[in-house]
Amino acid sequence: MRMASSKASTVPPAYQEYKKMMADMKKKYPGLYPSQKEDLKMQQALIDAAWEPKTLEANCKAYNDAYQNLWDNWGLDKMAFGRYERAPRLLKEYLKTLDYEYLATIKPSPVAMETEDWTMMDRKMGLAAEMVAELESCFSQSRDGLSEAQIRLLDVQQDQIKKRMKDWVSRCQYDEDTDKTWSGLPFDSEMMNQVLADIKHERIQKAGDWNSLDSPGKDQRMTEIIDETWATMYDKVIKYTQPDRTKAEFDELKRVYFSTLKPDDISLGVIKDLSKVLFLQAYWNGGEKLVFEIDQQCKDLRALYEEMPADYVELWKEALKVQPNLTMAPEIGLFIKALDVGFVPKLLNQLRKEHAGAHFVRSAHQVILKCHEDDYQLHKQWYDNNMAALPDLEETKKELRDQMFEYADRVDDIVFRQKVIVKELAVLKEVADARRDMPLPTMEDMLKELVNEALWVVPDDPRQAKVDEFTKKLLAYMTSGKGDMQALENEAKGLFPSNFVSADNPINDQEYSRTFVTFVRGQRRRMDLWSMKDAVWAETNKFQAKIDLKRSIVLNHMKGKYHDVLCRLVKHVIEEGNIKDFENILTDYGKIVKRHKGEVYGSIVTPAELSDAQFDEIVKVLEKQNPGKKYFLKKEVDPNLLAGFIIKCGADRIDYALSSEQNALKKSLNV
Repeated sequence: MRMASSKASTVPPAYQEYKKMMADMKKKYPGLYPSQKEDLKMQQALIDAAWEPKTLEANCKAYNDAYQNLWDNWGLDKMAFGRYERAPRLLKEYLKTLDYEYLATIKPSPVAMETEDWTMMDRKMGLAAEMVAELESCFSQSRDGLSEAQIRLLDVQQDQIKKRMKDWVSRCQYDEDTDKTWSGLPFDSEMMNQVLADIKHERIQKAGDWNSLDSPGKDQRMTEIIDETWATMYDKVIKYTQPDRTKAEFDELKRVYFSTLKPDDISLGVIKDLSKVLFLQAYWNGGEKLVFEIDQQCKDLRALYEEMPADYVELWKEALKVQPNLTMAPEIGLFIKALDVGFVPKLLNQLRKEHAGAHFVRSAHQVILKCHEDDYQLHKQWYDNNMAALPDLEETKKELRDQMFEYADRVDDIVFRQKVIVKELAVLKEVADARRDMPLPTMEDMLKELVNEALWVVPDDPRQAKVDEFTKKLLAYMTSGKGDMQALENEAKGLFPSNFVSADNPINDQEYSRTFVTFVRGQRRRMDLWSMKDAVWAETNKFQAKIDLKRSIVLNHMKGKYHDVLCRLVKHVIEEGNIKDFENILTDYGKIVKRHKGEVYGSIVTPAELSDAQFDEIVKVLEKQNPGKKYFLKKEVDPNLLAGFIIKCGADRIDYALSSEQNALKKSLNV
């Protein structure tokens, strides 16, 4: 992958070292850094091999036979709801037999694996460089001659910059790292309300006759104030918020707003406000073309939300990493073997990402080292001052021994504040040293650990020698960039546990329960493997770290497929916690687009079935009387109408029914 370039003056030295190190790694381990073309080609070859009819059928049969053994002989068929008996029922929701005939029809396609995002990292480090420059500027300011208030103000400025730096480093691996996002429109409701309030105050105060106006007069005055607000928004707000946009562009946005989202149309009250904002945002950023593109993307996103399933294969792999000694590990291994394609490439890609990510975090801490060092010195000074205010520890112990001569031998068991400070200072120094030069394992050590974890190796595992031999072959492949990936894939899957459930290795309901709980634990660790709907609905309890993670995962599913306009809306919904409105927002946007196109949907209600000619004639008259609109109506029959017809279009209703006239006449006679 080609690294994005940055100006040397804005790139922190620690990040320059990181990029040089990553370039060296690419040369040293070519097998770990395939191009996207090589990656897709490799995946396709593995998919073709796994979906070869005889291989797929044999893998499905091997797993189904092992599953049937659990069903027939080891209680997996239980349907009871006792304390432990419930576990088999729950487990069957996530581990079922495989249908070879069905699987053969859904052969997967290769998808490029996620790699380092150099554009994101360059942008992150550019932001860090700006903050470092701000902090150095604050530190360089002399305090000589400053008043106490000025010194405190300088301290506040330093603390604010340091807080931003700490927030930055805690989210440096997230692509989306801003606290709040919004529509990208030239103004929001608060800005408009402020302009409205200013004009209202000026007009009413200047005229001085508000209290003497009657109700129609007040309505007229407010209409004039609102019109003036819209007329002055460009000069008072937009010129400052988006100076590159012209008044003509704003006037066009205003025209579309009043023609499509008519403020006085009560039927639009049921449309979600965020759908209206999304529509205006789309029009402002790309006109009608983008409006229609976003409409299709809303439909696609709705389908993704409804249909994207959880990745149960990867979730089971994660579960076995949590608890590799499950009795059912061999059976689960057969399930993974049948369905997982690219076991080894995924393992290598995980190594690549974790290695790059760990070193990126290390360099991020080094970039903001001035912030860390200042914090360390402040904390150390606080502890030193505390220690200086305390008496000598040995003298204190001697006095206590003299006073408590009967328990002199127990004095050393007392927890003294001096000891606590010494321990806390040691921890503080250890953390500071790690931030200066964070110790990280070598690539070889990381590979060995990941292979053992991926193959679910347990202590004293009889497979250990073969696993170590496989690790050496994998390292040789990484170093040379050459080798038989299919052979490595088969060897890796051949190392899965093989002590299946039998009389010598029995399983009971408690173990089924442990297996289910382990799956849930693995599931909780990997939100990125959940279904789209579950990820969108994941509870965050308003914790910013959880919001950041959820937003990053959901947006990752949308990355490269959806326009930034729609992505910003989804981020806003997640940040504000309006998940319950998510589906309605997408649906309502489509309704707005139909209004914009002039499409009107509804029904014609008649006492008897209309002929096609009669129906077409009514629609033709409607479109003639309402130029620019296109009616999409359906036929309905209501014998109670007696004669005539009713046209229903949302909240609008055109009533030409005889029954309505009779009811009106009866009402007038009863008055």
